[in-house]
Amino acid sequence: MYPSNFFTVIIITVAIMCFGKYAFADTTSLDTRLAVSCAKASDEEKYRIEFNTNNDPPIIYVSLIADRGEGDYIPIPPGVIHTISDLNNDGLQDVITKNYMRGVDMDEIQVYAGYANCGKGVYFEFGVGFFSDIVQLKRKKNQRWPDFRVTRKCDNRDENHPRLQTRTFTIKFDEKNFKYGPPNNDPELMDFCSEKELSLPFESERDL
Repeated sequence: MYPSNFFTVIIITVAIMCFGKYAFADTTSLDTRLAVSCAKASDEEKYRIEFNTNNDPPIIYVSLIADRGEGDYIPIPPGVIHTISDLNNDGLQDVITKNYMRGVDMDEIQVYAGYANCGKGVYFEFGVGFFSDIVQLKRKKNQRWPDFRVTRKCDNRDENHPRLQTRTFTIKFDEKNFKYGPPNNDPELMDFCSEKELSLPFESERDL
């Protein structure tokens, strides 16, 4: 018979091998999904990005890689760089842009758009939304895409309080759809300053 410690070594070795295989599959799945998304996406879903660092703040130019018959790119209004970082830990720098909206009751809301780096100057949009501000939160253990804390300042339509009130939510990455989901995973909060949102409690005035 084998000594008991020999069986212990075998069990530990097998466990490490199985866990390592599972962990490797888990950490590469999102990278594979990004590669597949980039490969399968049509030119209407892919983007090129140019940076103008001479401007203060730096301006970013995003263009769809879509041939209109003239061989050029379809431009998107230039925005401001909000974040440049490796969001999904794949070694490539991803980008979140911010486009200011100007209009009635919309001065406090900006359009945030996220672009995952596919390599070779190509990006794939993973969406973000209409917010007043977004802040990346610390990742949890083994979390690939970070959560974001997002805020919106909406007209509360209540004469008894200041016109603009802030509400805070969290958005999480939806692996199935490969984009960030609605605030607090509530589809009714996808549209900014909706009736559902205005029905929620707002933060105290000192947090405005």
